[in-house]
Amino acid sequence: AGESPPGAFFLAGKRGAVFAPAAKDAAAQLLALTARADVVVSSFRSHEWQALGVDPAELAGGNAIVAHITPYGNTGVRAKRPAHVL
Repeated sequence: AGESPPGAFFLAGKRGAVFAPAAKDAAAQLLALTARADVVVSSFRSHEWQALGVDPAELAGGNAIVAHITPYGNTGVRAKRPAHVL
């Protein structure tokens, strides 16, 4: 990332991380990964956060902006429906 001129411009100073929710200590890993984050972008649905035992408001000590990008929203009849089958 950042190898093209537009990429170098738009991605300057940004870092990304990958998270494995199936790990034994997933909640601790997630809190550690986001400890210094300003913004967290997540595709977790509300029941997935509950399964992890993490409240998104806890990320970065409550100081991060958390953006939830889910296919059908967090509430309603389709909230738990996956958008893909991978």
